[in-house]
Amino acid sequence: RVFHVREGRRAPFIIAFSFSNAVFIGVPVVVALFEQEALPLSMLTFMVNTSIFWTLGIALLRRESVRIHGEGDIPHDEPFYRRVVRLVQPATAMFVLAVAIVLIGWTPPVFVMSAVQYLGNLVTPLSLVYSGAVIGRIGLRGLKPDRDTALVLMGRFLWAPAAALLLAQFVPLPVLTEKVIVMQLAMSVQTQSTIVTGLYRLDAPFVIRCFTISTLMTFVMIPLYMMLFELVF
Repeated sequence: RVFHVREGRRAPFIIAFSFSNAVFIGVPVVVALFEQEALPLSMLTFMVNTSIFWTLGIALLRRESVRIHGEGDIPHDEPFYRRVVRLVQPATAMFVLAVAIVLIGWTPPVFVMSAVQYLGNLVTPLSLVYSGAVIGRIGLRGLKPDRDTALVLMGRFLWAPAAALLLAQFVPLPVLTEKVIVMQLAMSVQTQSTIVTGLYRLDAPFVIRCFTISTLMTFVMIPLYMMLFELVF
């Protein structure tokens, strides 16, 4: 509301602004820049990013979709426990289950791990296919950035890393940790956001535009951040 984003784009705007592509681009970039020592920190950042996306992020998209399309009204005086239940989406439940399996140290059978790995490997290609289909429908002119797109790009590449650097001034962290967090927050718009926005019948072309432009800009911004690290750290 501060930026006067129109209805139907508010939740997608928040999603694109807030969540980075922490695993498909972030992890390989961080490992390439800071070597294997940074891998655990990078995966921890990814887990936090993903956890919030599949709970609060999906809840925001669903709420706006319900408000616009009117499929099941959500009363303002709804009990707190019902709001918590609404956060439990299938993807969220599976993510929590996976974390629990890792924490208890149980190794599923080989055939289960293979099936899950095959399914997991489909996520990024399907997201890119979906994005390509939407781009083909809206045309290259549809990728022309507007005011909201510019705000998202500023959030991804300026405000989010700046917030991390500011927080680091008050919370003492190892230098490598600070670098990993800043780099992960400075990645492009999350890939899965393009699919879930379309699933909830919101402004998917807007999110795909932000995803496409931010992904291209990432390769320009990474060297600039490395130069910034030389000055700051």
